[in-house]
Amino acid sequence: MALLRFVVKAGSTIQAGSIYESGKDKIESSVVLSSLDVDKQSSSSSFSLGGLITVDDIKSTEHEVYERAQKHEVNENKASGTIVNEFSGAMVLEGSEYAAGGGVSLKASDVALLAVRDSVERYEKKKEQSFSGITLDANASKMQAGASTHYKGTTDISQTYDETAKGVRIAGQGVSVEATDGHVYGEGTAIHSGDGELKIKGSEGVNFVEARERHEVMTSHSEDEKTVRAYVGNRWAETAVSAVEAIESGNGVDGAAKTGRLLNNIANSAESAATLGFYGGVEVSETQQTSTQRQGMDVGVGATFVSNGGMTFESENGDNTSKRQFPAEG
Repeated sequence: MALLRFVVKAGSTIQAGSIYESGKDKIESSVVLSSLDVDKQSSSSSFSLGGLITVDDIKSTEHEVYERAQKHEVNENKASGTIVNEFSGAMVLEGSEYAAGGGVSLKASDVALLAVRDSVERYEKKKEQSFSGITLDANASKMQAGASTHYKGTTDISQTYDETAKGVRIAGQGVSVEATDGHVYGEGTAIHSGDGELKIKGSEGVNFVEARERHEVMTSHSEDEKTVRAYVGNRWAETAVSAVEAIESGNGVDGAAKTGRLLNNIANSAESAATLGFYGGVEVSETQQTSTQRQGMDVGVGATFVSNGGMTFESENGDNTSKRQFPAEG
């Protein structure tokens, strides 16, 4: 027996012959456990043409999966005999479980039987890319030549979010839930009173509602194109061509200036001298055409009451408003 001013429990388990608790307020909260699983896989292949041209990623694939889960560890109260809770203040139970071989009696000024929502969020990405060709280009004015490797592929992404609501579950041979000076409120509550009577009483009202679950799906598909261009040029040749063009067009002053800059570059640039004016680089361009679809819905989990010994829902000053199910029991 425990006589306390406050009883606060989080994710605990009590197993005994009989359980009796009393005091002013009782709060049973859940403990949230989180997990994250990650799986990444990739593969690629390449080929070389006579050792002169090498093409990377002839075919490449990427597969990523992220799964995040949140699970509520709720309080479990199990007795081979009876379970009795008597509190003068508030009683708040979050997803708790009560199971007794005998009767179950929960009494407080206000009683709130709240649901918890476990959730799983999953993200999956599949990307495939394959080589689609090589093109060559040349720019005479820049004295620049390039080779472009082209790729085409697809990217598919799916993301889901699913909740599972769990209300307070009470099972015994006879179940009584009473709010002596307030309301009995429940979300997705499940009560099974066996061969005993099921009695719910709230002085100011009895209200059982659905526990809401959220479900979301997002999918996207994109057609991808990627071009990798490698190029080489010569800065001295560029300047020389530009100067010749300026002189031929009649702009001798500009042509002379460019020729002077060319001579200064040759004379003063150690970097250009070392490479004889040659330079190179790589340019990457990517485009995507993407289509996305989203769907979402809320699902209600109603209260469930089962009894072979009869049921009573009583309110002295308030209303009985319940969204509940009454499964038949032989």
